[in-house]
Amino acid sequence: MINLYYLLNIVLLLVSLDVESVHQALISIREADSTNVDTTTLVDRLNYALELMDKSESDVCSTKEECISKAEEILNSIKEEARVLSDSARKYNSMQIYINMLFYAPISALIVSFLFAFGYITLKRYRENKFLEMSAKVKRE
Repeated sequence: MINLYYLLNIVLLLVSLDVESVHQALISIREADSTNVDTTTLVDRLNYALELMDKSESDVCSTKEECISKAEEILNSIKEEARVLSDSARKYNSMQIYINMLFYAPISALIVSFLFAFGYITLKRYRENKFLEMSAKVKRE
C-alpha cells in the first residue's frame, strides 16, 4: 500500500508543480497497487521525480527546466511501468483461475461419480434385502 508520508509529500508538491503528469502517475500507481502488485519502487521513483521537480539544481541536472524534463521522463516511465505491472498481474490472476478450474473440475467430477456409484449400490442392496425379507401371505376367502 502507498505510505501516508508519500501521499503527504505528493500533495504538498502538487500545489506548486505540474499537476497533471504527477496526478496521472499517482493514478497509475494506485491502479497497479489495486491488483496487489508491489509498488514500492514506483513510489520511490515518484518521490525522486518530485524531488527533481522541486529542486532548482542537483547533481543530475544543471537547470530547473532540465530537472523538470527529467522528472517528466521519470513520470512517463512510471505510468508505463505501472500499466505493464497491472496488465501482467491481471493476466496472471486470470491464468490462475483457468488452471484451478482445469485442475479441480476433473477431481470434482470423479468425486461426484464415486458418490453416485456408492449411493446407487447402497440403494440397490437395500432394495434386494427388503425384497428377500418379504414373506408371502396366503389370502383366505
